[in-house]
Amino acid sequence: MTRAIELDPARELAWYFRGVVLHEARDAEGATSDMTRAIELSPTLATAWHVRGEAWFKRGEWARAASDLERSLELDPRSPDAPRIRSLLDEVRRRESR
Repeated sequence: MTRAIELDPARELAWYFRGVVLHEARDAEGATSDMTRAIELSPTLATAWHVRGEAWFKRGEWARAASDLERSLELDPRSPDAPRIRSLLDEVRRRESR
C-alpha cells in the first residue's frame, strides 16, 4: 500500500487499505492518520469513518470516536457492520459520560 500511495497519493483506497492494515496491527495513531487522508480524498467513504472511529476509540478519544461512528452510520445506515458500529457507539457514550 505504501508503494501505491507513493505512486498516486490521490488514491483514497490506498490510504484506506493501509489504514486498515495499521488498524489491524493495533497502530491506532497510524490508522487515524491514514483514514483521515482517505476521508479528505473521499468524504463519503463510510467504512473509512467507521475504521477511524474505532481507532479513535482505541486511543481513548471518545468524542472523536462518537462523531466518526455516527457519520459512518449516516453515510451507510444499512451497512452489514451497522449493528457492531451501534454497539461500539453505545460503549463510547458510556465512557464519555464517566
